[in-house]
Amino acid sequence: MNSEVPADPLSDVLRRLRLRAQFEKRMFFTAPWGVRVPTGPGICFVLVGRGSCSIESPSIEDAVALSSGDVALISGSFELHDGTRRRLVPLAELKAEIKSPCSQSNPESIPGATWLLMARFSFEGPMADSVLSMLGPVCHIRSDEEDSALWLQSIFRLISHEACLQRPGSEFAYSRIMELYFVQFLRAVMKRHLSAGRACSHTFMRVLFDTQLSKSVEMIHRNPERDWSVAELAATVSMSRTAFAVRFSEVAGIPPLAYVTRWRMMRATELLEDGLTLQDVASRVGYESEAAFARAFKREFGVSPGAYRRGGVAVRELAGAI
Repeated sequence: MNSEVPADPLSDVLRRLRLRAQFEKRMFFTAPWGVRVPTGPGICFVLVGRGSCSIESPSIEDAVALSSGDVALISGSFELHDGTRRRLVPLAELKAEIKSPCSQSNPESIPGATWLLMARFSFEGPMADSVLSMLGPVCHIRSDEEDSALWLQSIFRLISHEACLQRPGSEFAYSRIMELYFVQFLRAVMKRHLSAGRACSHTFMRVLFDTQLSKSVEMIHRNPERDWSVAELAATVSMSRTAFAVRFSEVAGIPPLAYVTRWRMMRATELLEDGLTLQDVASRVGYESEAAFARAFKREFGVSPGAYRRGGVAVRELAGAI
């Protein structure tokens, strides 16, 4: 078994995303209050420790209301306020406005107070946009939703503890806890999609959570260099060739062998960044010649492997092809 590859495809994808969490603010407000948050790197995370708030974004029609224990991930710029929009302060000017709940003698006794924790998740690599596409401009989980509530609340208590005390090593601990939170958030969001029978926009993320297809996806991730056939992949999940091909295409948005090719290309981008020769990369992702690999890479990404390695093309440009 290849020890470099995690046991399940989602772990594999998360590792390759190079997920990073950065704490921004822990905020304590009394009405009226509001914050304008500009577009920043990655995706913004907002957790309501106590009270309530509303999120408005140019990317959504209606405001999203959050209450104690709820959490949201937001792409792009947005406004966060008490529901009235009577007072909105740019985030950069908030330092003078903010009160830290850590320093309050008894902030729980203040009626109508709201506690918020804000952070940012950043991703790297050609798979980043597929994650953002799955989540949409604003994605939120209620504190009492499904079986994730206990998990999310437990992690929130750890986050609050670390953010408040600021002990040695707290920055590292906070980042790891936030990454765990993100994984649980993804699980809850995908469970919601699958149980409702809604197809996510065509993204490989959906197939990572499908229990019927998971073994076939795991085999592709473990052995991208293998000359897979649809029949072989169908056999890994005890399905007929036709039924498997139809099911896979419905869930993933692309046929199984197209997924094999795209996963090979994902692996190839990492190997190129590691400095391997084009011939070595071609061999490791299942191509007999450097020329065949180069043609496949350019079909997927629109650029040659050499141009990608030289850094002439931004990752974001490649991500749209996934």
